Amino acid sequence: MEETVRAFFESLPTVKQYKPGELILRQGEPATEFCYLKSGLVQGLVITPDGHERIVLFSPAHRVFGAASFFTEALRQTTVEAVQRSTVVFVGESDLQRGLSEIEEFAASMFRELSLDILDSFSETVSSMLLTADLRVARFIFRHMKKTKAKDIYEFPYSQVFIARTLGLSRWSVNRSIQAFKAHGWLDSQYGRCIIKESEKLYNFCFGEK
Repeated sequence: MEETVRAFFESLPTVKQYKPGELILRQGEPATEFCYLKSGLVQGLVITPDGHERIVLFSPAHRVFGAASFFTEALRQTTVEAVQRSTVVFVGESDLQRGLSEIEEFAASMFRELSLDILDSFSETVSSMLLTADLRVARFIFRHMKKTKAKDIYEFPYSQVFIARTLGLSRWSVNRSIQAFKAHGWLDSQYGRCIIKESEKLYNFCFGEK
């Protein structure tokens, strides 16, 4: 997101703080606003026809969420809750019009944000249909790992339960994949954290396999 657009969102007055587990948006309610995540992490949940909860949205800071329902004037399709302590800016119609009129790159930035949502949804759909559990877990870890102070060492900050809920897998499947990656020497567990020791090998497995 362009700095000017990001600064605009962060200057808006309707800002709320959420603790982990608190609901931000609710499925079925009117979409009179969309949101910009100033800090934290949120996830979107839907209830499948068989009654299971499935995570369909995983949004980090400095992204917008809830925009598709807002722009199409549809009811919310997902419930969004905070995963970490989060600061959320609510963007209404008047804010949107001001952004469009004052910031030249505002419209293009919103198109990119909506396109990223579509790509994420498409990627998740393809992954759930075509990829093995090992590949889905590996790609999720690779996508969200963060660099540590140690050279060439990364960490993944989320639990196996979180991975399982996000990917719609059982915890047993996730644990089996993690143990396989440990056996290969790609990652390890230290002080409750997942440490990626061989990021290049993990990448080759994620994207080099045919």
